[in-house]
Amino acid sequence: MLDSISNIHGVSITRVSEKYRNPMNKPSKQDMVALKALSKGNIKYYQNKNASIYYAPIRIGMPTCLKCHGEAKDIDAPTLSKIKDPRGV
Repeated sequence: MLDSISNIHGVSITRVSEKYRNPMNKPSKQDMVALKALSKGNIKYYQNKNASIYYAPIRIGMPTCLKCHGEAKDIDAPTLSKIKDPRGV
């Protein structure tokens, strides 16, 4: 979904989290500053000579989302096994 939106609008869209599962998704130092601000309710926007970067929270509450993004006790065993696989999902 992100790829198609990125292509349509000519932007790069990524998701970052302090609780990342894939080591390739480790937040940068700038990402961490923004994530800390978001945790306090502040939306962050950064601009430099190469890019504009906008951070906003993704609210997860739908039962379908929580099947992968919920607490470990709420995720079915095969899915949790895939999530914990160090080779990635």
